[in-house]
Amino acid sequence: MKLLRKTDLILILVLALIPVLILIYNMTGMLSSGDPELVVYVDGEEYGRFPLNEDRTVEIGDTNICRIHGGQAVMSEANCPDQVCVHSAPIDAKGGHIVCLPNKVVLAIENNEEGASAEEALDGVAG
Repeated sequence: MKLLRKTDLILILVLALIPVLILIYNMTGMLSSGDPELVVYVDGEEYGRFPLNEDRTVEIGDTNICRIHGGQAVMSEANCPDQVCVHSAPIDAKGGHIVCLPNKVVLAIENNEEGASAEEALDGVAG
């Protein structure tokens, strides 16, 4: 009596390969050549781009305040009732998003590749 069939071995190999592929994907994302930037969107439109390596405070209209410090960005103040965005974890060069739904504000990290527009910097899946 066989303990493992051929299909069982294939399934085990595929399941073992998935973490390796995820690791490779994450490593290639960390090795990208661009400098990370905080991109602020308000109501779906780009509001501004700010380098993560410069500490600053960004006032987003009359509704939100974002702080960039030590390579991380946080939503430090918002006039929304739930304050979910203010309590969100900081985002950094590894990526991430902070969203304030009531005020339609999104903070996102993008790698700014030198000489490339935002459309050219998109990967093959998104572009």
